[in-house]
Amino acid sequence: LARDAVAAAFTYAQRVNAHALVAGAQRAAVLGWVQSIQVAFTKTYTLVNTRTCPGAGPELLHACLLGTLATVKELAGRQAGELAEMLAGAARVLMSKLQELASSSLSLGLPGDPLSQVRLPVRCVALLRLLLECLLGASSHKGLRAELYVLLLQYLTFCRGSKLGDCPPLVLASLLAGAGPGTSAAQLDALQQQLEESNGRLLRPLAGELVAVMLGDVLTPPERG
Repeated sequence: LARDAVAAAFTYAQRVNAHALVAGAQRAAVLGWVQSIQVAFTKTYTLVNTRTCPGAGPELLHACLLGTLATVKELAGRQAGELAEMLAGAARVLMSKLQELASSSLSLGLPGDPLSQVRLPVRCVALLRLLLECLLGASSHKGLRAELYVLLLQYLTFCRGSKLGDCPPLVLASLLAGAGPGTSAAQLDALQQQLEESNGRLLRPLAGELVAVMLGDVLTPPERG
């Protein structure tokens, strides 16, 4: 019996060690990927957009953001909250870059827009849907949800626009100067309204569930340790 117990303990220790080694390797791999993404789309974004993928920087940025969120969703479903939280941090960096690009752009989804098709309402809403699935699926990891709350606010800021039709004529003419021939304030306002309405249709049915999750996080004392 003693021999069997020792053998069982030894086998268990081997499994624990193997699990720790795999977990450590996974964490190192995710951390390396996160750091690479952060450098590529911040300090070296201009190089990526002009030489690595000429003119396709925003599309690559958008694809990486979608892929990152899809992985966050998968890891959260497998209870790998720490890895998912690290990746959610990378997604925030990517979303921040999209915000930066959008702040210098006027033409929502039009040819003159450096974000081009990335800002079309249908693609923005697809991103929001994936983000909400990640957030509502992260039921057991408060730290991950905190990252996703920030990401949701970033997304809504990215989508926010102003009504150009209310601008004074001289200001409007200056704003539209780089938007391409034939572009009008009415076109831009219509696209902006379509995006806002699409976001609203997706968010309204989930409002109660989102508020309940947020209240739970606000009212739950922070974990110690």
